[in-house]
Amino acid sequence: MSTLESLTYEAGILPILFADKKEVVRRVIGAVEQTALPALEILQRGPLAEEALQAAVQAKKKTLIGAGTVCTLEQCKKVVAMGADFIVTPGCDLSMVDWCLENNVSIVPGATSVSELMALSSRGLKLVKMFPFRELGGVTYLNGYSGPFPELKFVITGSVDDRELPLLCNPKIAAVGGVWVFQSEEDRTVIPDEEIIYRANTSLSLAKHYRQGWQAPEK
Repeated sequence: MSTLESLTYEAGILPILFADKKEVVRRVIGAVEQTALPALEILQRGPLAEEALQAAVQAKKKTLIGAGTVCTLEQCKKVVAMGADFIVTPGCDLSMVDWCLENNVSIVPGATSVSELMALSSRGLKLVKMFPFRELGGVTYLNGYSGPFPELKFVITGSVDDRELPLLCNPKIAAVGGVWVFQSEEDRTVIPDEEIIYRANTSLSLAKHYRQGWQAPEK
């Protein structure tokens, strides 16, 4: 059975949606379901974010729906009860990590230091988030602080988009996470369905291309 880690790594992208209108979220999920995109993250920011998450959970058939920017254990429990398939956190809250592990909930925690990577690795996690990617030092910092943990892969986020897809040639980077599949950083207006489908399919294809840039061909 595929795990969130394997699905994310195979896709090479983990798109993020910032929307609070239920009808818009349902439309996005309908478009995504027409692609091979396995998962997306819905940011839990703003007073209507929970309604957006609920709309996504109700609309999806095969796509894994993640709740992002989850900052407290209480919020974590709440979005899981609402049907979130996985949790994404901006930082490393070990109480949340431990609760998710105990309850078989996938979690992608943010980690920005060697100490945090040690704690997450000791718990058996394989997928973590580097946020904000560029502000922390980009690939140079990622390669440096993750060196002792070859088992860990990273989702890079924080004002990144499809221009970062070539970084998937780095085997430490599992996926690029950003809003470009659905909207722009500056204008959060969600684009039309056909454009979402095009961007998702194009990004998946490019991600596969760059991933194969370092992988040895099968014999």
